[in-house]
Amino acid sequence: MQRPPWTSNPRDLLRVAVGGLLLLVGCYRLFFALYALFGAIVELGSFSDNYGRIAVTDISIILLALAAIGAGLGIIFRKARGTCAILCAIGALSEAFVIYDAYFEARVWNYSVNQSYISFLAFYLITFLIGFVYLLLPQPRSILVAATARPQTLDQSNWREWLLASLRDTGVEAPPDHFLKAALAFVGYVIIITGAIIVGDFVLPNVPILGVLWIIFAIAVLARLRNLFMRRMWQARARSADEELQRPDSRHPVLYLRSFALDAQLAAPSLIERLLGLVPLANSEQVLTKELRRCGPVSAIGRPGEALPALGAARFYVTYERWKEKVADIVKVAELVVWATGTTEGLRWEISHLIESLPPDKLVLWAHPSLLRVSEKEREAEWTRFRETLGSVFPRPLPERLGNARFIYFTAQHEPVPVGPAGGWNAQKSALRALLRAKGYPKPDPIGKARVRRRWLIAAAAVVAINALAVGGVTIAERLHAQKEQARRDADAWNELAFNFYYAERGPNINGDPE
Repeated sequence: MQRPPWTSNPRDLLRVAVGGLLLLVGCYRLFFALYALFGAIVELGSFSDNYGRIAVTDISIILLALAAIGAGLGIIFRKARGTCAILCAIGALSEAFVIYDAYFEARVWNYSVNQSYISFLAFYLITFLIGFVYLLLPQPRSILVAATARPQTLDQSNWREWLLASLRDTGVEAPPDHFLKAALAFVGYVIIITGAIIVGDFVLPNVPILGVLWIIFAIAVLARLRNLFMRRMWQARARSADEELQRPDSRHPVLYLRSFALDAQLAAPSLIERLLGLVPLANSEQVLTKELRRCGPVSAIGRPGEALPALGAARFYVTYERWKEKVADIVKVAELVVWATGTTEGLRWEISHLIESLPPDKLVLWAHPSLLRVSEKEREAEWTRFRETLGSVFPRPLPERLGNARFIYFTAQHEPVPVGPAGGWNAQKSALRALLRAKGYPKPDPIGKARVRRRWLIAAAAVVAINALAVGGVTIAERLHAQKEQARRDADAWNELAFNFYYAERGPNINGDPE
């Protein structure tokens, strides 16, 4: 008898065991929570004073059960690992809070705690912790497309396999799984938020001067730590270029080329974020990546030796000796190439190769002076320096003044066309959208439209099903309650009739009233 494939590897057996435990516990709790909820409706009636409190309690248990089911399914099928970890963490924290609340109420009202109830809660807590700890363990990233030999010829039917084979032969090992860093960043984020709320509740209402100092401390220190943890989580869970290309709906990629020195400038927090302690805002590269996803997944070369990838384009890593080869490979299949201007020698080779091998309508320049936090005069001086250094490489002269232009695209005759913002509070986003409109993007994507329609249909079906279940459950509960009330009224009527017969047979007492 052939063994199931998931039992051939101990890691797979552990994965199925942990996921199955969470799934079993979640289904068990969901069944009894729904049973208790409908039972409470039948017992108390939908207009009872205690109905709202009982319903809220049962719904919270249902949400915890759904969290366990979702985490279990995610672990079994290796989907959304970060989301599963968050569900397990929230479930463990919620169970711990319920246990603490049970002991607190018992101490306040001076009664003994039901140890069986606490044992079940402790078992649920341990189950969530098992799932969370399992997800913290280093795990190999799933590979959807097996590493095969590189096709000898490149055409529209095999470009993805051809490019994946090229990106897996870069002379650099695959980036490690950063999930542990993401989990630690999430724990730090939860500690910061929870601590700020608890201390704020105790300090602000009681001592006003300490409350003011606490707000200043929260903005100056805690907000920075919170944003640091949030960025670490985002960076650790960022997809690689290999993973982006493996997605079934992946289109031809957009290649983003820039000087590594530009990464640090783009990643710097904005002034309003530092002053007001706001949540991290999307930097220029993130805005670029989000808008250009209408054309295809955005990929870029990662900085060698970086602990975590920068936010924005999906990174791939390559040795210094082979980076030109890999850039040339991606250029062959790229939908667009966005080249951030600069003055380094590496950029000189890039733009020279792009002009020689890329159709001019696929090349877009991103004017780097607009990304620098300098005055208009300094931006124009930086643009002049760029034109003097690399301007001679272009077949047609670039504009002498940059003005408010953010991007420059080229016609089929290599004529540069500057594009600036067309309005709106975000100049870069506005300029990007104007650029895409000028180049006719997004192009028709029947596969993507079909996928969106399917998702909307699934969402609509889920809403209808949930609504039908809720209405059906409430209707059944109301009907059972009405039947119970009718039975009670019938019983009262029979009792009253029996008493009337009894008093009629005995007759009146000495006072003339029935006994």
